[in-house]
Amino acid sequence: MKYYPIYLLLTMCSLLFSLSASAHALWIESEPLATKGVAHEVKIFYGEYATHEIESLEKWYSDVKAFKIILTTPSQKRIELSKEAHTDFFKSTFTPKEDGVYTLSIVHPAMDLGGTTKYEFSSAVLVKVGQPKVQTQNLPFYIHTEPKVFEEGQIIDAFVLQNGKPSPNTDLLVMSQEGWSKTLRTDDQGKVSFPAIWKGRYVLEASLNKDESGQWHNKSYSKVWQGTTSSIIVQ
Repeated sequence: MKYYPIYLLLTMCSLLFSLSASAHALWIESEPLATKGVAHEVKIFYGEYATHEIESLEKWYSDVKAFKIILTTPSQKRIELSKEAHTDFFKSTFTPKEDGVYTLSIVHPAMDLGGTTKYEFSSAVLVKVGQPKVQTQNLPFYIHTEPKVFEEGQIIDAFVLQNGKPSPNTDLLVMSQEGWSKTLRTDDQGKVSFPAIWKGRYVLEASLNKDESGQWHNKSYSKVWQGTTSSIIVQ
């Protein structure tokens, strides 16, 4: 049996811990169209969508399951939705009271560091009621797509935005429920385009790595990883 110095074991554990956290994502699943006065269901998952790895709640990274899901109404009211725990996802519902675009969003910096990296998980989807004009949202980091059911074979445009502004030269991972995935890079407008090859749900994931230092829960960090997701449906 080989024995390793304790500092080497700690380094290896930190690396594995970091890779495990960054390889997984939090995402929201919702139908893109809703009806005024009718309850609309939302589900939140954590795992690796492309390989069908959906983690049970007990295996979610750090305190990620303590996230808050916020509903922003067309009249810009922010409402924290209650959530119901299931084996491997959380469920929430809301009932639209007005026509317009509703935003479901999560922003959750994990309590634990991965080595010296701080992890911030986020996700957002838009839900449309009626036929409103759809605009981008002023969120810290999110992926904007039209709230609609896309057709098989259609070219889909997605925009990666930071605080409402384009995020150029950012990697966007497109994952289908068939197991197909492809990484694309945004242009100067934060845009990528891809064909809807298969029917079903797609999850989109963008990430940023920043050199930033500070204190987080009494621990020092030197890097920040931000990951954001969205999901769309193709029929």
